[in-house]
Amino acid sequence: MKILKNPIFRNYTSLTVNHGTHILINLLFIPLFLTFWNLETYADWILISTIPALLAFGEFGLASYGLNLIVILFKQNKKNKANYTLQNVIYFSTAIIFSLGLVLIMLNYIFDLESTFNINSTKKNEFYLIIIFIVFKYSLLTNSNFVNGLFRINNRYHLSVYLQTFFLSTEIVLIAITLASGGKILEVSFVGFINYVVAFVASCYLIKKEFIWLQIINFKNINLLFIKKIFYPSISFMTGNLCKAILSMEQLLF
Repeated sequence: MKILKNPIFRNYTSLTVNHGTHILINLLFIPLFLTFWNLETYADWILISTIPALLAFGEFGLASYGLNLIVILFKQNKKNKANYTLQNVIYFSTAIIFSLGLVLIMLNYIFDLESTFNINSTKKNEFYLIIIFIVFKYSLLTNSNFVNGLFRINNRYHLSVYLQTFFLSTEIVLIAITLASGGKILEVSFVGFINYVVAFVASCYLIKKEFIWLQIINFKNINLLFIKKIFYPSISFMTGNLCKAILSMEQLLF
């Protein structure tokens, strides 16, 4: 029974469940969509689904580096600096993702990306809403994973992985229900957004319950000098995000 309390065993088990869930979802994803959609709608969804991969290119490792920095600061008993780092990482990672989302919306307005890529399964106004929902979803996903990743502080990282796996599963369930109800691309993107609203709120609640001293949002602590100081160190954590983005794009396109 002691092995069940071993951090290495817990991390291994949680990551195994997470990878297994990803594999299962990849196996079921195409048959699920093609059961309810035609090939044209599914092809449009595949193209639109590359947006999160594109957003990943702009997230330059800020959350990954910031998470490690917070753990180090806590171990040094520098809780105020840990809170300062937490608040700035959430603010600036959100600002970066939203800025990239605005760029996508502007590009669509100028170059009419919907027509350029022959996306015919959505209406004009719907396409803008879909982009907005996907941008918000990716921002919430990034921040919820960042927040629940703070379980590393007390060597309970497996809880973070289980949370990620749980909300990955609930998203698929919501998508399946939406598809069975006749939902199209707009509805599918909306339920994904709603799923990660709940994920972010749940992550904040659980982390606050675990670490009462944490203050997740405090705009008074926002400082542009933080980005200047953290930018170059965080670049070293960017490789993982880029690899995930490239892999996601390859899986979607090929």
